[in-house]
Amino acid sequence: MQHAQIKDFERVLLPRGLVARPTVKRFKFRKGALVRFHDNVCVVHLRFRDGGSGQSFTVEIISGTDGGRPIRHVRGEFLTRYNPVSQPVASTAGSAAT
Repeated sequence: MQHAQIKDFERVLLPRGLVARPTVKRFKFRKGALVRFHDNVCVVHLRFRDGGSGQSFTVEIISGTDGGRPIRHVRGEFLTRYNPVSQPVASTAGSAAT
């Protein structure tokens, strides 16, 4: 017996358990990791998977302009790994010259 090919419009008729979804094996960042979101340096607090194969992270902005919103929910594709050696954190406090 041969099974018929499932078309896109027929997928909604299947139970959720039978619909194939791509899986994410590992998260892009660990909790507590330093990441860069645009020009801001952030620390990852929470991480979870989106509906498909995407990842979302809750980050706290620790350096840069937060626009009054220090905690943000960001998709993983907009975050990059932060390397403090090659990308120093811009200090928000003024330094005194001696």
